[in-house]
Amino acid sequence: MDKDFLIKVTLAVYKVCHALPDEEPLKISVQTTANDILCALVLLLHREYVRGPIEHLISHSLQQLGLLSHYFSQIQTRNWIDRKNFLILQYEYAKIRTFVEQLAEVSQQKNEVKSQRKEDITLPLRQRKILEILRNKEKIQVQEIQKIMPEVTKRTLRRDLDALLHLDLIERLGEWNAVSYKLKVK
Repeated sequence: MDKDFLIKVTLAVYKVCHALPDEEPLKISVQTTANDILCALVLLLHREYVRGPIEHLISHSLQQLGLLSHYFSQIQTRNWIDRKNFLILQYEYAKIRTFVEQLAEVSQQKNEVKSQRKEDITLPLRQRKILEILRNKEKIQVQEIQKIMPEVTKRTLRRDLDALLHLDLIERLGEWNAVSYKLKVK
């Protein structure tokens, strides 16, 4: 997938939309959505211009591709344009969707590897056990952990939880006596 292909497909959308009545709101909606897809995909192709994770761009692209497909269906039902034009556009945008879905899979795999690497840091057995407990429960308080690990003091558990917080593996919720912990979602 390259930038030139994306530009050509977007221009094809404009050419097809040229046949729509000028007062038709779908005309502008289709063109705007095609532009939005083009912009997001150019950014995905040139990730050096993207700060932070690309998951938002991927999700946005998939959402916009679905919207564009919906617009195409609406226009087809009105028989304003030759069906062949839409079949070609749908085929090309299906290629784009496949590309974005592959990017999503690769991104998810990279995130899983990153989180595994964080956990591969040699953690003490207690901290690994705390992470295992948090994988099975949505959130937990220190008292609950102590019931599962009665041989460990609350103070030691708090130190372990602070270490896991510092490693960015968990997050703290609430205040004072209502503090609980949960796995960090990446």
